[in-house]
Formats: sequence, C-alpha cells, structure tokens
Amino acid sequence: MEYRVDHIGINAGSSQKAEQMAGLFKTLFGFAPCRLPVSHFAGDQIEIMHQNGRGQNGHIGIAVADISAAMAELTDKGVSFDLPNARYGESGRLYLVYTDLDIGGFAVHLIEKK
Repeated sequence: MEYRVDHIGINAGSSQKAEQMAGLFKTLFGFAPCRLPVSHFAGDQIEIMHQNGRGQNGHIGIAVADISAAMAELTDKGVSFDLPNARYGESGRLYLVYTDLDIGGFAVHLIEKK
C-alpha cells in the first residue's frame, strides 16, 4: 500500500483568519489562494479551515489509491475509523474517512485519489 501526504489542514477559527493566512502563504511563497465553502487553500496542499475542524491544530489528509484496501491494512494495525461521518461520492463509493488517530494535535483522514 502506498500512502502520501495529500494536504495539511490548519484550523483558523474564522473565514477572515483563514483568508489572512492564505494571503500570507501567497506573499511569502507564491502559493495561489483559492476560497472554498469551508476553507481556503494556499496552493494545492495547504488547507486553512474557516472553522476549527477535527484535531486540535487541524488535520492531515493522506492519499491512497484504494481506500478500502488502506482501511483493511490500517485496521490490522489497530486503527479504527469514523464511518458514520465518512464521505461518499455520487456513485455511493467511499472516498474520505477519518481515522481515530491524533498525531501532534492533528487528526488524520484517508482520501482516495486514483
């Protein structure tokens, strides 16, 4: 199973703070900001949440090619998942699920990316 960091989500606490933080990433590093309904992105890999989401500091999105296989492998390692709040695509296929992990104040979720 191949895992890779897809993005880091930072809890900003408000849309105004998220916008300011995204602007700072643009000023310092040239990461283009993009406003979404619940967050701002700075480039492709830094998501700044308007409201504080999971994790004390935010979350880490881990990309996998096959989310079911990744879940099975991680379950064997003792990880559990928040299935009631998992996200499914229009076809009904699972594409995002949070784990029970908290690493350094960051929640961890898997996201399927082919």
